[in-house]
Amino acid sequence: MCREFGYDLRFLPTSLVRRGFAKAFVSYPIQTLCTLWLLLIERPGVLWIQTPPNVLLNIAWLFRFVSVGKLVVVADVHNSACSKLWFSVPLTRRLLNSIDVVLVHNDEVRQTALAVGILPYRLLELEDRVPLSPGADIDAPPSGRLKFVAPCSFRPDEPVLALIEAARRLPDYYLLMTGDRVRAENIGYLDNKPDNVMFTSFLPVARYADLIADATGMICLTTEEGIQLSSAIEAVASGKPMIISDTVLLRSLFPTGLFVDNSAESLTIACAQAVRHFSRYAADTRSLRRLCAQSALARSGRPCQCAHRRGPVLMPYSIGVLRSFLHCATQRIFFRSIT
Repeated sequence: MCREFGYDLRFLPTSLVRRGFAKAFVSYPIQTLCTLWLLLIERPGVLWIQTPPNVLLNIAWLFRFVSVGKLVVVADVHNSACSKLWFSVPLTRRLLNSIDVVLVHNDEVRQTALAVGILPYRLLELEDRVPLSPGADIDAPPSGRLKFVAPCSFRPDEPVLALIEAARRLPDYYLLMTGDRVRAENIGYLDNKPDNVMFTSFLPVARYADLIADATGMICLTTEEGIQLSSAIEAVASGKPMIISDTVLLRSLFPTGLFVDNSAESLTIACAQAVRHFSRYAADTRSLRRLCAQSALARSGRPCQCAHRRGPVLMPYSIGVLRSFLHCATQRIFFRSIT
């Protein structure tokens, strides 16, 4: 999105408190002050925020209140932003209904947003684009030991223990899990893991791309309905076999995947199938990638008519039209998160 719109991406992390409710009382106030200070210095015309944390909405409202001139605010709303926990942040519903655009990335999140009281004319469904493939398309597994890459956040919805058990049953395969190694270690995932399981921690973009290019397949898992996995989009871009949790949303978005019920047995079978029928499943993934590209091209410039309190208007549906909608501002800042 930053590349499409020319935003300045800003991260404002803090290492004081990384976990638990103490973060809300220690880290968030410091990050809030840093965010406001940056906004006051740079005076952007467009502010794009990613929620959760929903406290970013309060910061955006405060800056809009004290700023001179029009400030366009776009909230990129992810699934958990509409959860009971994050909706308990004061004024969340009112603030979402007062900003310019509330972005959602699939119809299920849109329905969830409507259910919690977000006004229909504020909502804009903008599907994720499939990125460019990190490596050349191949019809046989890369040379060397077979490797499966599983991008992880080590959140409760990920069946990591089942994945580790599946790797234990497949000693000839490597399983590489990316993500926060410290979090994984604190949970206990590194205890008694088999030798073929590796926790890579976060990787630079180039190294992550090389890891995917050298992989036999990608594993994208969640136990929750309604979660649109970014790793599944990366799997489509890779052109490799992809093993995906069998949820209604993921099956509708990525129909060519090898679907699993998140059990160790199901994962073991799926990995073996991905190796045995690599060319077939890789071709299916590339076919889906081509379909996504054609779909994005067909939608380019096509607006979606939505209801508005002042009457019917054309709201942007594609990146091209959304870019035109935001053209009035010369300086843009995108806060991905303050967590």
